[in-house]
Amino acid sequence: MFLISTINQGDNLEIRFDGSLDISGVENFEKLLSEIDLSQIKSVVFNLEKLTFIDSTGIGCILKLSNILEEQNIVSSYTNVSDDIQEIFSIIGIEDLLNPIDS
Repeated sequence: MFLISTINQGDNLEIRFDGSLDISGVENFEKLLSEIDLSQIKSVVFNLEKLTFIDSTGIGCILKLSNILEEQNIVSSYTNVSDDIQEIFSIIGIEDLLNPIDS
């Protein structure tokens, strides 16, 4: 099961991931994205503390959102990533692309 929530803090947005972001969770992810008004947002942090698994479709969703944010000059980064998820990011070479921040 995959849950996603947001915390809006002025012009900063935190997106919290909980569970497994795989093909079955992509619909929830994309639904939430369609509901977010990015016009007043300057930065987005992906909080991956409770993300337990991610597959290629989940990675694709995160990269797609990162590209959308970049096109709108919104800074994005991720935090609280587990060792297992960090290893996946490292293996496919995206750990620096997503702008990690220290937890």
